[in-house]
Amino acid sequence: MVEWKETHLSDVLADKGYIRGPFGSALKRGEMKEDGIPVYEQQHAIYNTRKFRYYIDEKKLDEMKRFQVRKDDLIISCSGTVGKVSIIRDDDPKGIISQALLLLRVDTNKILPLYLKYFFSSRNGYNTIVSRSSGSVQVNIAKRNVIEHISFRLPQIGTQRKIVEILSSIDEKIEENERINNNLEQQAQAIFANEFLSLDTLPEGWKQASLIDIADYLNGLAMQKYRPTADEIGIPVLKIRELDEKAKEQGISGRTMRDVRSRMKNELEYQVNEKQENSIRLKE
Repeated sequence: MVEWKETHLSDVLADKGYIRGPFGSALKRGEMKEDGIPVYEQQHAIYNTRKFRYYIDEKKLDEMKRFQVRKDDLIISCSGTVGKVSIIRDDDPKGIISQALLLLRVDTNKILPLYLKYFFSSRNGYNTIVSRSSGSVQVNIAKRNVIEHISFRLPQIGTQRKIVEILSSIDEKIEENERINNNLEQQAQAIFANEFLSLDTLPEGWKQASLIDIADYLNGLAMQKYRPTADEIGIPVLKIRELDEKAKEQGISGRTMRDVRSRMKNELEYQVNEKQENSIRLKE
């Protein structure tokens, strides 16, 4: 019979295995370099990507050794989009975490890092972190004593290994499908741009339209007050942050995204005002 036991996070962490990112004053933007040793940010935990924006030199790394990542460390997003987790892999570069990340380092004699990663990636594990977060405007991860008190069921190492092997094989298939889908998406975008965006004149039966003519414009809700409790199944919320991060992955700058949003907003406001004015003229 498999033996499972109720365990707190603090019971499976290594010595000094709870590391919150450095204060802003310890890692200033002016100290960043164009190349060198990368700084892991929230996006690396949220999207499990390894595209870096900021770097430091060896001298700064020596000052901040406490925040340096190691293989099998878990990094967790701490501000805004909280509770997203990624694991440091063999081929990940050495680097340090930013202020917006929490680093967890486990005692591998008690728990497999991937097992803990899968727990926090599950709905129950994710909601456990989110439900304990605080902040009405900017959501922040809970304090250390709250996070370390998170409990979960833990089997013996042998059973953990079997679970991790099964889930890892599924992850590999998902990643392969994502690579295939991304390739197909790039091909589709190239075909669309080549065949349709470069047209000098509109084909017969086509017409040019504004967004206001084909879509409804709705403002989103502030969702911080509706965070799920630990035993609820949360519903994903899409925010501007997610759109911006996805754009960065595709090589679109933040300035371009802001310009696009601004132009869309201005165009929609113009079209709405124009329709209102036309409606008034008709009534007159």
